[in-house]
Amino acid sequence: MTLAIGEVAQRSGIPATTLRYYEEVGLIARPNRVAGRRQYAEDVLDVLTVVSAARRAGVSLAEVRVMLDTLGYEGPGPAWRNLSTYKRSQLLDQIHQLEQMVQLLDAITTCECDSLTACASRLRADLGSGVSL
Repeated sequence: MTLAIGEVAQRSGIPATTLRYYEEVGLIARPNRVAGRRQYAEDVLDVLTVVSAARRAGVSLAEVRVMLDTLGYEGPGPAWRNLSTYKRSQLLDQIHQLEQMVQLLDAITTCECDSLTACASRLRADLGSGVSL
């Protein structure tokens, strides 16, 4: 069964313009054309599921392409697992940085200091050495 670009867009939630771009950069295979219209194989929806999940997790398009190139239909290979492990580490670092920013903002919202020096001293004491100021 084949799907027109509009149906792929509707079922995947990805705009047709983005689908054409994904073709251009090699994330999805260029579909066959019937009477000049794109006709995608139904398995394009599986690829788009992986692309969408990766993009939501902050994976760049270049990284997604590497993941897809190494994934294959047999399942994840070592390169895919290595990239996933690396990206996971990056995300955990970002989470840690965001948690520190939340702590900083919480401290600032309750600050009643009368000078920047006093405020900075209080922040250092409240937040400990985990936050670089």
